[in-house]
Amino acid sequence: MCGNHVNSKIQDDFNTHGLTSFEFSILDIITNNNNLLKAEQKYLNTIDFESNYNIYNSLKTDATVNPDYVRLIDFINKKWLVPKGISDKDMIKYKIYKEEDKDEIVKMVVKCKILKLYYSKITFNKVVDLMKNTLGYTIETGRSIFDKEKHTYKLIIDFIDKTLSEDEENII
Repeated sequence: MCGNHVNSKIQDDFNTHGLTSFEFSILDIITNNNNLLKAEQKYLNTIDFESNYNIYNSLKTDATVNPDYVRLIDFINKKWLVPKGISDKDMIKYKIYKEEDKDEIVKMVVKCKILKLYYSKITFNKVVDLMKNTLGYTIETGRSIFDKEKHTYKLIIDFIDKTLSEDEENII
């Protein structure tokens, strides 16, 4: 029954209580795909986010909200950037291969309002591309055995601060 859903709240409850504990119903029938997100947001606006499974509003945040690059960079640098001169033995704690680590990084990108995409469209690979191509990170990919299983991992080995121009910020 254990899975790997992007929404950890619903996955935990599913693992604990099983499928029969969930109730599904059709709230509305939308015939025009252009209205799907607006219809979903209408329902999201009527509920308390802390007491349901939605983890992000459907509609993009207000365009006047500025992305918080400093917060994201500070988070990545403190937790994931490999310190210079670290031993190979200590390198494992910086290897990003666990789904919960990837999810934590994606959630920080969402919190910092960096990518102008809906939450469901923000993947770890898109975040890695952003970090390499826009923010100035050097990221290695490798394969290794962790917990007796083969995993592909990412390793953030260098950071050269790139100051984003206003044009670059608008395309992210």
